[in-house]
Amino acid sequence: MGDWMIPRINESMTPNYFNAIPLAAEPTDFVLKASEKKVITGLEYFGYPGKVSVSRDYKVLEHKALKRVKKFILSKVKQYTEDILQIRNQVCMTQSWSTINKKGSSHHEHTHPNAFLSLVYYVDCDEKSGDLTFITERSSIQQGYNFNYNVIKHNVFNASGWTFQTKPGFICIFPGHVRHFSSTHDGDRDRIIIGANFFVEGDIGQLDNTDMMRLDVS
Repeated sequence: MGDWMIPRINESMTPNYFNAIPLAAEPTDFVLKASEKKVITGLEYFGYPGKVSVSRDYKVLEHKALKRVKKFILSKVKQYTEDILQIRNQVCMTQSWSTINKKGSSHHEHTHPNAFLSLVYYVDCDEKSGDLTFITERSSIQQGYNFNYNVIKHNVFNASGWTFQTKPGFICIFPGHVRHFSSTHDGDRDRIIIGANFFVEGDIGQLDNTDMMRLDVS
């Protein structure tokens, strides 16, 4: 996953990302095999608002036939925690599921409660499958002020939303509390997504700070 490009204004002023939301997205070349996709499409689904169908199975990536997919996803989460978050804490997958959007459907704005990290991986979609958008109440420069600026170009400091174009193989990892939604799917092929939640596991904190605890979420 590529690093954010930090614009250099001049020799004495270089912006830094303080308290930033770590959204990591990558258009990978990883594609499910026909047998793996068959497992996903063959699951039992139930209807959800916006005409999206969600798998009843919330341990989808535990299927033996999806072992290769799980390995790929875990490798990306490891890369995210170590290279982007720069933390050594182990994270454990707590849920994994799949969603299918038919033409004309969308996925409502939501968060992932009780998730330290969440992930979406696009199994299948096309150029008319819509975008993935993340939103906050206010941008960094709107904290404490409820007015709009004359923006020259949107960036991580002045934007209150961030939109990604998607394609098969696209993956995005983000904090579970961040609000997000998928726009209307107008493509002819079903938009198929694998989602997963993660939580920290093991020893958290330090004994000498009296904040030590041990989490087991497996």
